[in-house]
Amino acid sequence: MTARIAALVRDAGYAADLPDRAAVLRAEIDVSGISYAAAKLQLALCFHHAVLDARDELAAGISLLRELTRSGDYAYYVEIAHFMADLPLPPNTARARWIDGERRTRERWRSLVMTRRNHLGTAR
Repeated sequence: MTARIAALVRDAGYAADLPDRAAVLRAEIDVSGISYAAAKLQLALCFHHAVLDARDELAAGISLLRELTRSGDYAYYVEIAHFMADLPLPPNTARARWIDGERRTRERWRSLVMTRRNHLGTAR
């Protein structure tokens, strides 16, 4: 499943069939009961939506990601999704302690999105 999620990340921002592939994988994850994979898949979809600047889909994706991580496991994925989209973090939420600090971590994740956008812009 991890390799298939990685393939979605590889194709983020341009593969028209990505949402369909993600839906099939989500069904397989639900059947398998491997809960951490659902959160990873949702983070990959958030990356895809951030690259496309699809704000409505991204907001829905972050909401689902928040639900998938409500136990506290992988809760930092919600922060990463906000960082990728350059969105402010919601107030009154627990925050991860990032090794290089929140600002530098935010910049790195946002840079991945912007680099992908630039790549796709020159590849088209």
